[in-house]
Amino acid sequence: MKALITTIVLLAILGLLVATNPSPKDHSAYVRQELAKEAQNDGGLSEALMLLLGGVAESVVSNATTRDNYLIFSIYTTNLGGDELVVLGVLGRFLGIGSSNAEEVSFNGPPPMGNNGVLDEDNVLAEREEAARLRRTSLERMMQQIRETGLPLATENLNKSFASLQSSVADMRKVGAQIISESEKVTSCDDVYGVLQELFYDSLHHGIYHGPFSDSVREYGNASQEVQERVENGQYPIEQLPIEYQAWRDSAVEAGLNADGPSIQDIENLISDYKGKIEAATNAREASIEQARQLRTEGEDIYIRAGNSYERAVQRCR
Repeated sequence: MKALITTIVLLAILGLLVATNPSPKDHSAYVRQELAKEAQNDGGLSEALMLLLGGVAESVVSNATTRDNYLIFSIYTTNLGGDELVVLGVLGRFLGIGSSNAEEVSFNGPPPMGNNGVLDEDNVLAEREEAARLRRTSLERMMQQIRETGLPLATENLNKSFASLQSSVADMRKVGAQIISESEKVTSCDDVYGVLQELFYDSLHHGIYHGPFSDSVREYGNASQEVQERVENGQYPIEQLPIEYQAWRDSAVEAGLNADGPSIQDIENLISDYKGKIEAATNAREASIEQARQLRTEGEDIYIRAGNSYERAVQRCR
């Protein structure tokens, strides 16, 4: 009986551990909370910037994390901006069990030693300053890439191609209506194989397969795809920029340098502006894509109806 009770208790404990093994979503929330605390304590990322980022921070943490799941507990390893954080997740809680600065190892290697085997503090300081300089260069390069985004031009090309598609379908309506009208009125085969044939083949048939209509459909499709790809690719710099900014500030502090570069306000403004461009591009695409499909369908329908009218006129001559 005692053995049975012991077994039941052990099974209950195991069940509790399995049920409370923290999920990746729990871990992402924990890391973001710890980063926010550290940033505020160090005078880093402001609350406004954290709010501005919204949910994208969760994807950053998720993409930078590996999980070893042992069912009753998990070990999460996260690498953000060169900083590696290892935590144990158990019973719905997290416990830090290790951390390192991978970027420092990458930049500096082993601490430089003098000839007498004593740590060379001058070289250590010089390497820390170089690490801070590289961090700032990386940050400024990313900021410049965001400023030079091709989203506004891609959005402009999308709008132009959509307007071109509207214009080509409007022209097809006129030609199609003229062909249908003339097909019903012609009495001479000379007219059928003359003016009517010219209208159908040279204006409508050529236009839908080799002319303005086919060109505008293709151009809109390419422009739409470019906007979609740029919007999707635009999420990464939004997620990465605050991490690059904090890594630069940390390296500057470690090197004893003044962080006299981009400010929190600069980062917030840049992200806000970039998000506005992404939103404008997304809205432009969503507003036109369904109409573009309808215009293409209408153009093809005009061709079919006008073609049927032309074919009936030809049949009357045979």
